[in-house]
Amino acid sequence: MTAIPSLETKVPVPRPLIVWLALVAATAYLTGFGLVPGVANNIGPFELGIGLLVVASLFYFMRYNLPVYNHFLAHVLSIIILLAAVNLFKMSDRPFWAITQWLLLVYALALLLTFYNWLVQYPDLLRYLLRFLAYGAVLAALWVAVDGFLAGGDIEATGPFRNRVHVGIYMASAFWIVLIYISYPDVSLRERGFLYICLLLVLYGVAVSGRRSIYLALIVGFLLLSLGLLYSFRGGYSRIVPAFLLSVGFLAFLYFGEGSVLLPNSFFFQERVGTIEERLRAFAGDEDVLSDDENFILLQRQGMWNALQDYPLLGIGWGAFYDSPYSPTGHEMHSTPQRFLVELGIIGFTLYLLLTGYLLVSSFRLFWRARGTSYALPALILMIALWSMHISWAYNRSITDRLYWLLLVILMGFEIHILGLPQRRKRQAGKAVSSPVSSHVG
Repeated sequence: MTAIPSLETKVPVPRPLIVWLALVAATAYLTGFGLVPGVANNIGPFELGIGLLVVASLFYFMRYNLPVYNHFLAHVLSIIILLAAVNLFKMSDRPFWAITQWLLLVYALALLLTFYNWLVQYPDLLRYLLRFLAYGAVLAALWVAVDGFLAGGDIEATGPFRNRVHVGIYMASAFWIVLIYISYPDVSLRERGFLYICLLLVLYGVAVSGRRSIYLALIVGFLLLSLGLLYSFRGGYSRIVPAFLLSVGFLAFLYFGEGSVLLPNSFFFQERVGTIEERLRAFAGDEDVLSDDENFILLQRQGMWNALQDYPLLGIGWGAFYDSPYSPTGHEMHSTPQRFLVELGIIGFTLYLLLTGYLLVSSFRLFWRARGTSYALPALILMIALWSMHISWAYNRSITDRLYWLLLVILMGFEIHILGLPQRRKRQAGKAVSSPVSSHVG
């Protein structure tokens, strides 16, 4: 494996930034801890830490007159924020809730831009971010396991997370982050071997969550990873094989190991896996599965179409579906693309498709450009993570989950490492200005 030429000279990351990054990453999994009374949607220590980091970064960049760079993801998110602000209170009877939902988007934009500019200044910051997120995931998964054991096998024992939904979504994202870090350049053999075992703890968290959409996304991810390894099984790719085989073997043990003490409920994981086909048929609209009047998917989908007929272009307002007359279940819209469609209309849904398309295409471009370099394997895993997780996001609320935005930060970090952005664009722009274009009349 060869190194990326643009990163042969690395600028050391300041120690205070490393310490602060470790604290922020450690709190990313504490979704069950809120700081604002009456608000149960990700307002906790992580948001406080990110907010302080954003403010400190503004002062730092202004004091030293450092250039500030923008990113395509920030452009798209800014338009979404403006669109959400236009009809923020259209249908909502709870203004505080609507404002909170909108501020989550603003916070995500600040998070993306802050991390992106720090990564431009210190590209090696990505390695620290991956390490801290990986070990934070291990601690969170261990917390879930211990909590379940102390609760006497209660499947609702969720450790630092608010509920089993969060356990599944966050642990599935964390699984790919740990894999990316395991395959990252310069990770020692000893640390990689330790993380092989830790990865099983994270998978245990995924298993006990009971989220069938997460199971499906993970299965697709494993299939894509196996195809990727077959496509290019050489050099550094072999270091991920033990993790892959251990993961598959561990999940098989949990599924076939009836009566195992590792699961809070001996048959829970097996039972939930056995109903994946039913969930797929329900999501596809199979009438045999959707005949029940209390079916959650059917009721939310009917509410979405009713709202779309009344408000087709701009939707009913960001965050308004929760307690609107269009929500017969009294819940948020669980599907991320359907949430954009019902709350921001066709225009907002188009922006979501643009965002999704960029993630899928950009991750593939990164992998393609990284072939033959030391970043080929982590770029492959990042691409598979984003591709497979979009399956679960079709039924889960990704847009408000912290690890979703941190995965986008990781994507931007890889663009800096592999594509040399944004410095390369700046150099190209400088050449275009300094080199006059001569025309010849033939």
